[in-house]
Amino acid sequence: MRESAGRCFGRIASARCQSQSVPVATTAQIANRFEAGYDDCNAQCAVSPAYYDRVGAYSIWDLIGIWHGPKGVTIAARIRNLLDTNPPFTNKNTGLATGYDERYTNPIGREFSHALLAAVARGTSGELAVA
Repeated sequence: MRESAGRCFGRIASARCQSQSVPVATTAQIANRFEAGYDDCNAQCAVSPAYYDRVGAYSIWDLIGIWHGPKGVTIAARIRNLLDTNPPFTNKNTGLATGYDERYTNPIGREFSHALLAAVARGTSGELAVA
């Protein structure tokens, strides 16, 4: 098993672990997206000084797994926002959304996705077959 150290790409940090066992290889990755807190739009959004706010930090964890099986079959799965974290509240009241800042956050919550991939090759007589 080989493990790579965590790496930072701007505000994204990830760690990946891979296994090259015969006849299959697997990859698991956990990633964190972090946005630091910031002063809210307050006066720019015409909010009363009594409601001036500071938007809290936002941290989202994602989990990805990939299995490379025999005959070119690959199964991949991903969970975005693993902990189902809500975006922090903001006074922002213009643009696409109110109550959260769509430039930094996503209100959808936890998302699941998966894929099944197979390598396809042409046989000698032209038929398609799994490699």
